[in-house]
Amino acid sequence: MSGRPTYEELEKRVKELEKFESERNQADQTYLESEDKYKNHSDATFEAIFLSEQGLCIGQNKSAERMFGYTFKEALGRMATDWIHPEYHSIVKQHIFSGDENSYEAVAIRKNGATFPCEIQGLMTVQKGKPIRVTALRDIIERKNAEKIMAEKERFLNSLLHAMPIPVFYKDREGIYQGFNKAYEAFMGKSRDQLIGKNVFDISQKELAQIYYAKDTELFDSGGIQHYETKVKNAKDEMRDVVFDKSVYTDNNGKIIGLIGTVSDITERKQAEEALREANTRHSSMIANIGDVIGIMGADGIMKYKSPNIEKWFGWKPEELIGTDGWETVYPEDLERIQKRFYALLEKDNASTTVEYRYKCKDDTYTWIELTAANRINDNTINGILLNYHDISERKNAENRVRDLSQMLMQAQEGERKMISCELHDSIAQDLSTLKLYCNRLFKKQSSSKSDTQGSPADVFKLIDQTITTVRDLAYELRPPNLDDLGLVYALEVFCEEFTEKNNTIIDFQAAGIHESTLNSDTQINLYRLVMEGLNNIRKHAAASKVIIRLVGAYPNIILRVEDNGRGFDIKEWEHSIPNRKRMGLRSMKERVNLLQGQMSIHSQLNKGAKIVIKLPLKDKQ
Repeated sequence: MSGRPTYEELEKRVKELEKFESERNQADQTYLESEDKYKNHSDATFEAIFLSEQGLCIGQNKSAERMFGYTFKEALGRMATDWIHPEYHSIVKQHIFSGDENSYEAVAIRKNGATFPCEIQGLMTVQKGKPIRVTALRDIIERKNAEKIMAEKERFLNSLLHAMPIPVFYKDREGIYQGFNKAYEAFMGKSRDQLIGKNVFDISQKELAQIYYAKDTELFDSGGIQHYETKVKNAKDEMRDVVFDKSVYTDNNGKIIGLIGTVSDITERKQAEEALREANTRHSSMIANIGDVIGIMGADGIMKYKSPNIEKWFGWKPEELIGTDGWETVYPEDLERIQKRFYALLEKDNASTTVEYRYKCKDDTYTWIELTAANRINDNTINGILLNYHDISERKNAENRVRDLSQMLMQAQEGERKMISCELHDSIAQDLSTLKLYCNRLFKKQSSSKSDTQGSPADVFKLIDQTITTVRDLAYELRPPNLDDLGLVYALEVFCEEFTEKNNTIIDFQAAGIHESTLNSDTQINLYRLVMEGLNNIRKHAAASKVIIRLVGAYPNIILRVEDNGRGFDIKEWEHSIPNRKRMGLRSMKERVNLLQGQMSIHSQLNKGAKIVIKLPLKDKQ
């Protein structure tokens, strides 16, 4: 009985067992609470979490079920490698059995056979006294896609960077070179190894490096972009003028972590600018000393430039005309003609034209100029119509004097013709008519018995008639008597009728709007001469069967049109051969029209007749 415990000992042992049982129940409760808490946490995460013992699955969270498609019951007892593509089984086993807790990448396989890239990390722990491996598996397909996109962008940017002809470089916040393109290597004459990890003091002269460093510091302090000119010694050890364009770049938090810059070699541009300044100086000096005025007009008619010597010739200062409408200085009556030539000039690049018109001076007087205009709109140095103004007022005055003298000469000629015509008609023709009467009486009294006198009176009368006709025709050509008595239209009608009878040519003459009472004698006789010269020219050269003549008064002009159906001629060939031709018909008509300040145009083709259109200013009778 002595080996039996006492009551006190049994009571103490019971109390110890009760305490142990209570502690164990509390521990079990804590473990269960911890396990529930872990389960709730693991189910809430996006990662798939597996519990495995000796490589066999003993649990998974909800994310694992959603990610792979295996239910909890289907997952229990499966090998850990069942979730991994066969190509990665060996690396997974290596991590499991070695207890490696570092993360690694593999390719996972879903229940339906689909694969995706994943990141795996395992951790060994003890649960209820047993070694358990907790494995977290993350789907990284989005990250991989993003990395792929980023890699493609990086390759594109690198290709773009190296393809750029302008030198490009970038540095970190400390001013250390991190990269550059091939153009920068070539410009600096240094390899990648000679530049990466270096700063400006390592690769440039001290005085230049100090400039670069100060500018970099200023940019890092202020942020934004930077543009400045300086000098750089290039690969050939030449000092070059360059422009640096720099900009800072930041991290995701907006903190400046470096800068990127480009180098533009402007040495040739600077030299060209200097040469251009010298050329402009010479150009300005030349323009100031030449006689002609130079200008530039935009396609919209606005003046863009006038040379300084315009003040000398026309009284204007250049700034008074620049930006104004260029048509304001054109004489109103010349405006339509000048604008027509200007707009035709705009239709063809590099086309040019020369025209005369009256230019308005500052004192409101007008002077004659010869303007040469050339379309240089597509020339970047001009970008407009280049104008050259040449003062021809002296020439015009001389021409006017010559024209006045010529008109006076024509008037004198017409006066002489009129006088001779009157003498022929009133004196010689009358004397011949009287002679005819005397001869008629004489031959009537004379005996006709002698045979050798037969027919003599008729021959004498015929000769006298021819002489009278010739004298009258000559008088008519010198000055048609009916022009002064019956007017221009009637004189032309008579002339056309007589021309038809003599030459067997049909002439269709019509006149309209001609108020002869207001026409001066010079205008009437000149129109008569132009018709006469035109018809004589047709008779000699055209071999025409019909002629149309129209004389129309359309204020402020008189228009004369003479058209025939003759053999015609080549206009250009005729113009080139004018100096060598003896036939002066058309040329004399043209000179007469010019003297009258009119315009004459000739239209003709071989075997298609000819047409002459004359426009004369209407001068009222004074």
